[in-house]
Amino acid sequence: MPPISDYLFALLFTVTIELIVAAILGYRSKESILSVILVNVITNPLANYLVLVNSYVSVLPENTLIILIEIGVVFAEWGLLIYALRREPKKLLLLSIMMNLVSYLVGIVIF
Repeated sequence: MPPISDYLFALLFTVTIELIVAAILGYRSKESILSVILVNVITNPLANYLVLVNSYVSVLPENTLIILIEIGVVFAEWGLLIYALRREPKKLLLLSIMMNLVSYLVGIVIF
């Protein structure tokens, strides 16, 4: 099992990338920043836990599992952002897709 510091790094890395994407897309208010941080505090540890469990029980190939988890995270974060920000759902879906796509791709390039 990886050390807890790996999971904390993954969370901080994801939050940083997704905050940058949110800011680029115009979500710069205190409310938006806090919402992006909080949705990641909810979804990132759960996603990492699912990957960890799969590494022990091998339900799906890791790449397949990660893609499915990312799709689930997009929808979960979208719903949480709708609840938190009370803005146009289509724009928040785009925000969720872009944040997760960029953090996923940057993660692949770096790691």
